[in-house]
Amino acid sequence: MVPSEREKEILRQSVELLIQECLPEKIYFFGSRAKGEGSATSDFDLALEATPPSEKKVRVLKAKLDALSGLYSVDVIFLSQVDPEFLQLILETGRIVYDKKRGLLLV
Repeated sequence: MVPSEREKEILRQSVELLIQECLPEKIYFFGSRAKGEGSATSDFDLALEATPPSEKKVRVLKAKLDALSGLYSVDVIFLSQVDPEFLQLILETGRIVYDKKRGLLLV
């Protein structure tokens, strides 16, 4: 499925918000949407190489992401909190959409 302009904008805005709020080293876009296999109801899966924020900040961050994404869902995980197998899957199949050393890499 080719992403719409709205979907591209949601991804870009989500990444920008996560950069501001979490100061990550890298952000990976993974899952069905990243592979181009997502449907209109698929969520945006983002994994951050960053220190996980407090529970309170996570709730505030989720509310901000929900506000900008509208009907779409944006799921955020922190690489330091996933099991090794899932981490390997993200690193192998995910697409780096932000690298602190290189700046925003979205297409």
